[in-house]
Amino acid sequence: MATIQPFRGLRPVPELAAEIASLPYDVMNTEEARKEIEKHPLSFLTVTKSEATLPEGTDPYSEAVYEKAKENLDAYVAKGQMKQDPAPCYYIYRQMMDGNIQIGITACVPVAEYNAGIIKRHELTRAEKEQDRVNHILATQAQTGPVFLTYRGRPEIDSYVLHLMSNHKPVYHFRAGDGVSNMLYVIDNPLEVRELTYLFRQVPAFYIADGHHRCAGAARVAKERERTDTGVYMIDEMPEYEYVQAVIFPDRMMHIIDYNRLVKDLAGRTPEQFLQAVGENFDVVPQDQPVQPRQKHTFGM
Repeated sequence: MATIQPFRGLRPVPELAAEIASLPYDVMNTEEARKEIEKHPLSFLTVTKSEATLPEGTDPYSEAVYEKAKENLDAYVAKGQMKQDPAPCYYIYRQMMDGNIQIGITACVPVAEYNAGIIKRHELTRAEKEQDRVNHILATQAQTGPVFLTYRGRPEIDSYVLHLMSNHKPVYHFRAGDGVSNMLYVIDNPLEVRELTYLFRQVPAFYIADGHHRCAGAARVAKERERTDTGVYMIDEMPEYEYVQAVIFPDRMMHIIDYNRLVKDLAGRTPEQFLQAVGENFDVVPQDQPVQPRQKHTFGM
């Protein structure tokens, strides 16, 4: 069964949440991040994409980049722009985009369950990207972006989460520059935390929707620290490095959007020859209108 764990999140003070909030580090290049930081100097990209705060041409995998990420994260804390919650919490996260609403839980999940296959993956990882996440975690002593997990929804969890939302006020409520409406609720009552933990114990497995490198990187950090940590821990008091930060949505609220690719070069083929080569492994059916796939194993070109 799956396990979730509350944690003491380090997060923006409410009045700065909209300015600090940023897109994930891996959806833009360095130049795009640099322009975003110029417009929004408090953007968390200064931590997650810290090479954009260094001179142009800086190697994004250099030690200086990870040191800068740590420096920028520490600055948020020193200036009082981000504060850590005093007690372990769960966080209910509500997003609305183009009329679609997603409500999930931000929590920690055990690295051991990733290693055991309870947290299921569907992608292979690249060594250099995995090492990048390891270096970033070790330098900042933090996990600065969650792994995106999903699970087969359970009505009792949905009902309890809605109950919590109706009895708590959101600490954040803002519309980001990409048009997404964001709301966050802090659940710090020990009884409510315990009940949510119990309800998720009925979930058989989590599935990684996004963040394979973040998860693999956190698992590697845990393995490295286990080698040097001589402490003895109870099963419910494992050190922080044994957990991965995650945002967890039920499957019924998942909305899969297009993830398109462009063919840059046909390798000397004509368009007709290219389609003929594709036809060696696929059925190619011309259409009058652009095709948006509606079932498995269907692609539009």
